[in-house]
Amino acid sequence: MSAAQVDEKRRKQIEDECTKEAWKAGATASATALGLAGATIGGANYFFHGFRTSLGVSGKAALIVSRLAACMLVTPQVHLSSARATSTAVQA
Repeated sequence: MSAAQVDEKRRKQIEDECTKEAWKAGATASATALGLAGATIGGANYFFHGFRTSLGVSGKAALIVSRLAACMLVTPQVHLSSARATSTAVQA
């Protein structure tokens, strides 16, 4: 194998590792957000009558899912962009 092929293979391995780490971070952040949002909404539902009566089940679920989706989408992108920035700095 030529040096260019070895470099391309190594670059692909590093890219795959970065992607895997980004998805792990996204899953971890999402699980944390799901737990915290679920506990918060559950507590508000249990302790505050106004919260129980003002929002239906779908509204409460939307509050939880919106936090979950934000973490699931943003965290991997942050990890990937930081990996790209590090990679660019190392290459320069």
